[in-house]
Amino acid sequence: SRRVTLTPDLEPLIELIFDQMQRMIPYESAAIALAEDGMLATVATRRGSLGASNPTPLGNRFSIDSPMPGWNALMTGTTVYTPNVHGDDEVAQTFRWRVGEQIHTVFAHVVSFIATPLMVKNELLGVMFISSSQEDRYTQHDLDLARATANQVAVAIQNTRLHGQSREVAGRQERHRLGR
Repeated sequence: SRRVTLTPDLEPLIELIFDQMQRMIPYESAAIALAEDGMLATVATRRGSLGASNPTPLGNRFSIDSPMPGWNALMTGTTVYTPNVHGDDEVAQTFRWRVGEQIHTVFAHVVSFIATPLMVKNELLGVMFISSSQEDRYTQHDLDLARATANQVAVAIQNTRLHGQSREVAGRQERHRLGR
């Protein structure tokens, strides 16, 4: 299967997004996973105050389909939050189910957790994840900011992809024209 990666056009955009998001919604870690072929693949991560120790693996892939209610809400456009990933709420249960044994290693720092879909015209492009090592770190205002940021991120990703596709088409047309 094909590995989902950031294109050169998207890399600076994602770095800018992480920088701006840190100013609005302080986090210990953030990640962006993009959707492709029924899977989500982590394409970018940022560790705020934690530095680069124990980074989330890029390319970490998981199915978009899930029997978990918290996951289904996320995949259909709802921002989800748990104040503590070790709690009993459905988002916490979904988080633990999704990360499995990695909760003790890669995700050991995560306590509060926000996941917000990246959607354009009801199409899921991916998910933006934000986490803190503090319990109940995020407020409704933070969730609203995360949702608004995700909407802008989704449009920016879609625009960058469309721009890349139009350049590819123009290049093919030029090669075809020159090949005559």
